[in-house]
Amino acid sequence: MKILPIKTHKIRPYRQGLFDILDKYLISLKEGSIVAITSKIISICEGRVAKIGEAEYFLPPEKSKYNITLAIKQLSRTFPL
Repeated sequence: MKILPIKTHKIRPYRQGLFDILDKYLISLKEGSIVAITSKIISICEGRVAKIGEAEYFLPPEKSKYNITLAIKQLSRTFPL
């Protein structure tokens, strides 16, 4: 099995739909290919992003392994932290 990452431009909320991005970067796939898309890209394309002040919980970039801010908004009551 060969795993090939595909670099894209910076994905921003409400600017492009997921299918537009896939059309742009997945020009040709062989039969039987599998495409994996991160949940982060799906969330951004759906506009499910929040400013830190709107988030219920957040992890600042300096505490993150990848130097990014992670936030949780509208936390489900079913799965308490």
